[in-house]
Amino acid sequence: MATALSTRTMALADLLPSYEWNCMTAAQRLWVKTFLESGEQTGTFDALAATRVAYPVGKNIVARAAQVQSHRKVKRILNIYFGRTDTESSDPFFDELKRAIRKSIRRDGGLSDNTVTVIRFYEKHAGKKLQVPCAE
Repeated sequence: MATALSTRTMALADLLPSYEWNCMTAAQRLWVKTFLESGEQTGTFDALAATRVAYPVGKNIVARAAQVQSHRKVKRILNIYFGRTDTESSDPFFDELKRAIRKSIRRDGGLSDNTVTVIRFYEKHAGKKLQVPCAE
């Protein structure tokens, strides 16, 4: 499952002090580090080898590799590394806001006053209007 992905836009060392890097679990960081180091050294990114290093216990290494690659935190750091732009997937605050909206609706049956205040704050500072039901 080694693949040549798009050209990188930064070095792995530049990711290490980032907020996104520190949001990942230790196993996710080890997986990403192994995955990106192999790519930097050989030009081929090997998800299975990275999975064997970061998650040595388990029977289905292919399924585990797919799970790790599809995790939102791992996808976010890979998008940053490869310079892929997707505002919502690379904005950690937006992810937290989406989670707060879901929790507020589940818990309160709608958006709480505090959640609406945070939505307004995000809209003001991000310069975009969110399409949120019951936010008015």
